[in-house]
Amino acid sequence: AAWPAGCRSRCLGDAPVPSGLLVESRHLVVVDDDLTILEAMRDILLLWCCEVLLVASQQELLEVLARDNYPTPDLLIVDYRLSGDTTGIDVIKAVRTFFNVSIPAVIISGDTTLGIESKIDIDIDKTRVFYKPLSGNLFKAALLEFLQ
Repeated sequence: AAWPAGCRSRCLGDAPVPSGLLVESRHLVVVDDDLTILEAMRDILLLWCCEVLLVASQQELLEVLARDNYPTPDLLIVDYRLSGDTTGIDVIKAVRTFFNVSIPAVIISGDTTLGIESKIDIDIDKTRVFYKPLSGNLFKAALLEFLQ
């Protein structure tokens, strides 16, 4: 099944926000070309009452941002390897240029041999790289670092 273009989701209602995790109503953008990953990220972030924009590509993201007048995201969560020649670094650069702000970003990759850290030529202080599998605690720590 195809992912709805630019799917926006909100809080799952009465789901408790984990103690100490002050992320409610934060605008997060998740970019991954794997539907299973998007669904898992959506489920986690919705439990924490974040507003989540889910897209499969840089092109789709930029179209949604322009069309829907989406607010400046509080955090970008991007897969490193996307379809075609696009990388998560490309997506981060494009979104930061679009909003003219150095938005905090998390790059997630399943390939530890890439040396992604050495390829980051963007605001390193606001960019972190994590490798799959990503534990819930590590992911939570990344969110806390950027969103508090």
